[in-house]
Amino acid sequence: MSYANVASGLPGRPARPRRTGHGLGGHRRRTTGQALVEFALIVPMFLMISALAIDFGRLFYAYVAVVNAAKEGAVYGAQNPICATDTTSPLCPNPNNVTWRVANEASNLSGLTAAVVECLPAGGGAAYTDLASCRQGDTYHVRVSYAFDFVTPILSQFYGSGLTLQADSWADVINSAFSPGPGASLTKYACFGSGCTPVVTPYLDTNNNLQYVSGNVGATITYQITATNVGNQTLTGLKVTDTNGALPFGSPTCPNLPTSGLAVGSTWQCTYTITAPNTNGQPSLLLSNTATLTATGMQQRQATATVQITAPQGLSVAQYVSPYQNGGNGNGEPGQPSWGTATAITVSYNNQAPSAPVWYELIVSNPGTVTTSGITITDALNGSPYTLPVGTTNCPTAPTSLAAGASWTCLYSVPFPGPNNMTGAVTNVGTATASGGVTATGTATVTVGQCAAPNAVIPNLIGMTNSAATTAWTNAGFPSGNLTSWNGNSSSTAATQNVQAYLCDPTTTTMTVTKK
Repeated sequence: MSYANVASGLPGRPARPRRTGHGLGGHRRRTTGQALVEFALIVPMFLMISALAIDFGRLFYAYVAVVNAAKEGAVYGAQNPICATDTTSPLCPNPNNVTWRVANEASNLSGLTAAVVECLPAGGGAAYTDLASCRQGDTYHVRVSYAFDFVTPILSQFYGSGLTLQADSWADVINSAFSPGPGASLTKYACFGSGCTPVVTPYLDTNNNLQYVSGNVGATITYQITATNVGNQTLTGLKVTDTNGALPFGSPTCPNLPTSGLAVGSTWQCTYTITAPNTNGQPSLLLSNTATLTATGMQQRQATATVQITAPQGLSVAQYVSPYQNGGNGNGEPGQPSWGTATAITVSYNNQAPSAPVWYELIVSNPGTVTTSGITITDALNGSPYTLPVGTTNCPTAPTSLAAGASWTCLYSVPFPGPNNMTGAVTNVGTATASGGVTATGTATVTVGQCAAPNAVIPNLIGMTNSAATTAWTNAGFPSGNLTSWNGNSSSTAATQNVQAYLCDPTTTTMTVTKK
């Protein structure tokens, strides 16, 4: 029996090689290499997908811009049919022509063109060979083209030099074009402000939504009326009227109509202003005004400008202060029924009068013409929030909305220095906010100081009887003879005092008190 194969295991099978320490390092090298290969394969795919996404995004943006440009061109052409390009007529320099409007609407797209600008008869059939034949009721057609190039190589291989994006738009003609006889075009533009540049209103935004030039009630509206002779005869017998009223003919911005007539290609222009009226209680109002032009041998022309007048939510805050609950000198301001209108006072305290209870009146009102909603009212003393005593007799629950002309009043007292321990100039700020970002504030200031002998603090005698007032006066350190009080029954009380309470005055001060 041979023992040659015993060490190797089974008979006839060679021995299994031993593992060495070099095997693990080789495995790691293979794993790292595999990851690098996978990364090298994935990165180009990721970049290609990203490039494709960017290209298709550019394509979508360009298509939307082309569509909007066609609509802008058709709408303008329907109003000014002869103005296809700036060379069609001397009356149509930029920006008053279709091709300029198309290019400006998609100004980010270089090379965009109005490939077709034509006018189609209302009854159907081929387009007019001459835009001068275009009449009111016909159809204005604008086709816009744009050569779109892909940046992704794989798409460039499929589409070659790129795609041609094209959009068509049609609009009903509202103004006749050139007339072989007398003819005129009439426009009316508007803007808000004095010295502003009037524009078409309403107009279409980029999403083809109708938009209006807008401003607030009471603002200045500037209108501009332009009449141009687009015929081949001098316009005579000119007359221009406007629904806003009589035009200011003869003024620097609105010259008189030419008595000799308006020559071919000539333009007359009138600029004037009005004040935006109230909206009759509504949040907004659309105000349309129409100008009418008539001339001998020509049908009248009309042009309308519509603006939106907005009534902004009104909000105002007033903060007043007084040493008396009734305000003023103890019974309201002299000769006025109001609580008082002082926004700053000075008060003092000492051992005999350790606290000066100052009264504040916070008034929130709506001076606008529509209801103000979403109201929130806060108060702050020297920058720190102060809780108003809402829900009490003198300070009712704060409103969340105020009708036009309505107001809310809160009357409350703060002792100085008292628990607040505030001295020096103490500022009280009442703030009201409303929906739409409307904010208003009111401020009142109290200067607080300590009164040192030999001076004394003037007492508050309002509401006291004659005897009680005399006692309070002498207890404060003033001679009884310096108080001029009233004569009457014992139940009558002080209504006013001619020296403000809580002032630090010499003890020689005299006081006059009146009764209710």
